[in-house]
Amino acid sequence: MADYRVNDYGDIFELTVKDSGGSVLDLSGATTQELRFRCSNVSLEKTSSFTTDGTDGKVRYTTATGDLSRAGSWEIWAYWVTSSTGKESTTAQFTVEEN
Repeated sequence: MADYRVNDYGDIFELTVKDSGGSVLDLSGATTQELRFRCSNVSLEKTSSFTTDGTDGKVRYTTATGDLSRAGSWEIWAYWVTSSTGKESTTAQFTVEEN
């Protein structure tokens, strides 16, 4: 992932959701898709969009002012709902540096 700083905005986070075997999941039928972020006591749930049509498993979110409010190690993961069942991807880590 790229370099991130506290209070950055306009950063694009994109994840490709895969199953446990490493195959890309088709998320095109998802009724809800989010990217979720966590750092210490900060948790964010942000509505994401498909990068294309969802068949490639790619979801993305562009940060807004205040999203990256704390320096430190962050986790990010995808959450989606299909057929009324919510599912989560594994987490990835990234670091937010002080300005």
